[in-house]
Amino acid sequence: PIVIIANYRTGSSELGRQLAKHHNVHWIPEPCHFPINQALLENCYNSKINYVTKFIVDQILLLPIHQQVIDSDSFKICLTRQDKLAQAVSYYIARQCNTWRQTSPAVPTYSVAIDERVMQEVDQILTQNDQLLDNLSTVCDLVTSYEELELDQLVETDNYKTTAPDNLDQVIDLAKRVLSHVK
Repeated sequence: PIVIIANYRTGSSELGRQLAKHHNVHWIPEPCHFPINQALLENCYNSKINYVTKFIVDQILLLPIHQQVIDSDSFKICLTRQDKLAQAVSYYIARQCNTWRQTSPAVPTYSVAIDERVMQEVDQILTQNDQLLDNLSTVCDLVTSYEELELDQLVETDNYKTTAPDNLDQVIDLAKRVLSHVK
């Protein structure tokens, strides 16, 4: 099994899909959000069937099976993002649109609401998850980042880089103001 432990907006879903496709095994993203994925993970884990799964680090404690999988004999990948500003902007846009995955190359033009409180929450969530990853008791076999993997260079994918809203510059300016620790 391969276990990806990541922060939000790090390309973990695309990495997981690509690894599962390459190894011809089940892809089981974020089982805590999808009962069918939880059942599949438990079945694969108990039956010793290979799979690829991913957890966002703040999800580990949500289901007992998560820690069991992490503690098992699996290949563990810790995935982060070097560009914290881009990560925060991506998370903010996804959260404001409630769209976490874009499956077509283009979407109609749109704008997102500019809300400082939401950007502060985004900053808090991403920062706390980075701290959780830094303090993870599990030793990862591979520690890497979105940028090192060059996931946006993939040609054969079901995902597309999120189309930017019309007011992307405003979102970036908001992120720069709120994320004072990011240059």
